[in-house]
Amino acid sequence: MEISKYQEIATRTHNDELNLNESITCYGLGLTQSTGNVTDLIKQHMFCNVPIDKGIMINELSEALWNIANLTNVLGINLDEIAGHSVNTILMNKPNQTINLDNGIKQGDKVLFQGSKYLVDGSIGNLLLISNDKDDRQVTVQDVKKVDKE
Repeated sequence: MEISKYQEIATRTHNDELNLNESITCYGLGLTQSTGNVTDLIKQHMFCNVPIDKGIMINELSEALWNIANLTNVLGINLDEIAGHSVNTILMNKPNQTINLDNGIKQGDKVLFQGSKYLVDGSIGNLLLISNDKDDRQVTVQDVKKVDKE
């Protein structure tokens, strides 16, 4: 799912009776609670040998994302802007990290993924948005092979 589409859907649940300060407080505290719950799951795993329950972790992270989507919405910030800023910061501060592993693949290139040819529609770090006439996908650059020009 595209992050901006998620933000649009998540913010449909916003309580319009809340003023700006109440909304900021509600979503900010909700985010704090969700991240605290994630922290507790990690603490229990690290110090009490409790396996991390993937379902519970997904639930807590989804709650955090919901709060982020709503908080940014009431502040007039688009999640795409935040994601782009995050990637740009990583690229600037950690140029040798895997996020730069583009293998020379850029928008407009043809690639093979699971035996099928796709066109690269865009990229964010080492994630590629690829499509053909039957399918659209988001894959990592390591999952594809660049097709030489025909």
